[in-house]
Amino acid sequence: EKSELTGFKKFDLEKTKSLILLILEFQNTFATKINKLLWYIEFLFFNKYSISIAGNTYLHYMYGPIPNGYDLILSVMHEEGMIEKEGILRHGEIQELLKPKVACDKTIFSNEEIAVGKIVISN
Repeated sequence: EKSELTGFKKFDLEKTKSLILLILEFQNTFATKINKLLWYIEFLFFNKYSISIAGNTYLHYMYGPIPNGYDLILSVMHEEGMIEKEGILRHGEIQELLKPKVACDKTIFSNEEIAVGKIVISN
């Protein structure tokens, strides 16, 4: 449902999955960083255009903001063959390194959404 918490946009699972793939096109990374980059992309886009890209709600977590249901989203992407998960020992615990198995469908985004995504990912 559209609200202030979703950036005035209905949650869009396909755009969320495509944002994750867009991030992974630039770098294989861990879920924690994916979550932060998603939040920064959505925040910057909302700041510039007063609307969210994918309508995610974010939860406060000890390592930073996380999209509500992020673990389910990543599991679905893994089961659909979109991403690969590799367990890596990091900081004394096993963390999942994520790698894309399919290309991001950029046609789902506007030029402005892609531009903001690239700004955040490259910084």
